[in-house]
Formats: sequence, structure tokens, C-alpha cells
Amino acid sequence: MLRRFKVILGYARQEMILEPGSDFSEPWAADTSGLLLRAGGADLKTISVLHVLTNTPAAAASIKEGDHILSVDHEETLDLSLEGIRRLFTSPGNHHLLVRRGQQVLDVDFTTIAPLD
Repeated sequence: MLRRFKVILGYARQEMILEPGSDFSEPWAADTSGLLLRAGGADLKTISVLHVLTNTPAAAASIKEGDHILSVDHEETLDLSLEGIRRLFTSPGNHHLLVRRGQQVLDVDFTTIAPLD
């Protein structure tokens, strides 16, 4: 997000000034899955669900807070970054997740939608 701005730090006044930069007007790619994810573990490859927004594709697919995402579209999360997963959810389309919930491993399908303008 900060790449859209020129960041000026005023140490004397303890302030930060954000001025619009050349990338300011670029379209913002929105993740429409409804998932708020966290990368954890020593290698940041353990992807867990922090929150599921109501009335979203993830909520409709019954994904729950605390679930661990093992794969996205048949690609293991060990091979994906958190940003890479988010990027997958910015385009409308069908997605297949392998989710661990406690001792269960679940197959979950949902469809992301185009972001609203």
C-alpha cells in the first residue's frame, strides 16, 4: 500500500506525511474471498484463518476461524506465499481449498466474485 505514496518522516515533530505518488491512481486489487489469513510458523508457511467476513464466498463455504489452509487450487501452501494466495482471490473464479479443522481434513470449494467499483 505504501508504494502508492511518497513517505516523509518528520522526526522532530514525530509525524509521518503521505503524499500521493505516481502509483496512487492504480486500481486496487481486492481479495473478494472474505478471508483474513495469517502466515505463521518459523518459515511463515502455516496459513491459518483469522476471520471470515459474513455474506462472502468463504462464509458460504463454511470456512471457519482457526482453520488451516493446506492447499489452494491443488497447490500446497508450502509453495505459496500469503501474498500469492491473496492474489489468487483477487480475480473472479472457482477455487478449491484443502482445509484442516482440528483432526479433520476438508475439501472446500467456493467462487470469488469481481470486486465492486
